[in-house]
Amino acid sequence: MPAFVLHRSRLTPLQSRAWRWPNRRLRRCSREMFFVRASSDPSVAHSKKSPFPSARRVIIASTRQISARAMQRPAVRFGLPSIGRCGARQECETAMAWRGAVAHSTTPVQCIGHFIMWLTMSCLICLAVTVGAQGTRPAVAAEPSGPKPFDSSLRPQIDALAHEAMKAQHLAGFSLAIARNGTIIYAQGYGYRNVAERKPATAHTVYNVGSITKQFTATAVMLLQEDGKLRVDDPVGDYVPGLPCGRLVTLRQLLNHTSGVADYLTILNNSTLTMPKALAAIRGSRLTFKPGSMYRYSNSNYILLGVVVQKASAMPFDDFVRQRIFRPFGLTATSVGTTPLDMRDGATGYTVVKGRAKPVNTKDDSAAELDFPDGAVNTTVLDLVKWDTALDGGHIVKPETLSMMFTPSHHRADWPYGYGFGFGLDRVNGHREIVHEGEWTGFAGENATFPDDGFDIVMLSNTDTFQEDVLKRRIFRLFYPNQR
Repeated sequence: MPAFVLHRSRLTPLQSRAWRWPNRRLRRCSREMFFVRASSDPSVAHSKKSPFPSARRVIIASTRQISARAMQRPAVRFGLPSIGRCGARQECETAMAWRGAVAHSTTPVQCIGHFIMWLTMSCLICLAVTVGAQGTRPAVAAEPSGPKPFDSSLRPQIDALAHEAMKAQHLAGFSLAIARNGTIIYAQGYGYRNVAERKPATAHTVYNVGSITKQFTATAVMLLQEDGKLRVDDPVGDYVPGLPCGRLVTLRQLLNHTSGVADYLTILNNSTLTMPKALAAIRGSRLTFKPGSMYRYSNSNYILLGVVVQKASAMPFDDFVRQRIFRPFGLTATSVGTTPLDMRDGATGYTVVKGRAKPVNTKDDSAAELDFPDGAVNTTVLDLVKWDTALDGGHIVKPETLSMMFTPSHHRADWPYGYGFGFGLDRVNGHREIVHEGEWTGFAGENATFPDDGFDIVMLSNTDTFQEDVLKRRIFRLFYPNQR
């Protein structure tokens, strides 16, 4: 019996699914066109090369996307139930270039043979689709452009990358969490949260997250807009008195770093930071550019936004984020107003000096920054996954609000993606990424989510020289190896 071979025409390729039987292959796709050809040699059953004339073919295509060229061919039309996931019926087109086949026939016997071959192939196709419609679900071929499923083989590869980063960057410790569609698929700690006491880092270790805090501050502002307590186009002077640029700069420009307000960290000595000193430095500084004319990252923007949250909500910043974000969404290990050292499973901060991780006096340095809305949050990788899942799922702010937050400011030519409201917007291997890095004395980390893929990578370290972005991209390629 001849083997029937499915050949794909040279149309626009999209993802497809394949079902296989011995010496036969049927492939369905909503946009591609396929040809079944006969061969007496089973070895060519899956070959793209056919020894038969192109006129002797059965064409199968979905009528939803069938091309005009296919519709012009002689066709016998019949309705077939769809075997797709949606369960809806769809019509299939079956056509045979019969006249072309006869033209190639030189004897009545060959003519009859071509007719029998066509009839046999048509019956096999009908039988295959009917079997699928009755509930027999064939095996689904892997889509080469899709994500690689997590299995035990990936664990040693992730561990190898993590240990390589630990050694190359002289890290004291760090924690890693990977999630897909809100479910943790990998969570692990490496090294130590306290080297001297040999306390290991785990997925539950608490770190200061530095500027990742800005995600929470921006969300607090947007919650207040949804409450009707403020508008992002209000001038900041409505909420922060005594600011010379108060009528020139809007909350929107603070959120997306287009305000021109000078960064207080370039004015003050980090070791003497307090909130009153930071505000005094901001009030005494001049704008570095015309508001709205360009992008320049400035921590001062989020210092001012913290004051806005306090004024509009009539409660301290840390109380507002605790009541509206941390508690409702189960961020039980997340806090503002303390230091990691004061918390259970808290990490000691380190910096690298001459190739070795040395502890820094994070308790004294952080004590003055307890209520800073640009970098005061302490949390774990597990809580950040909860945060990503709740935010991206539309459970914290409305979808239209989230869309506004994820819209770039478009003021930086050398950065084609940009910054939204508290979130960096980037692409990794062609995948849209919502991301923010954080660094403070003794700590560094990154919170990256890929909303179109439902994929999250969160890394936090108690070493402030951690190059987290390099490791993130290497881990991402393990799950998406065939991307750009």
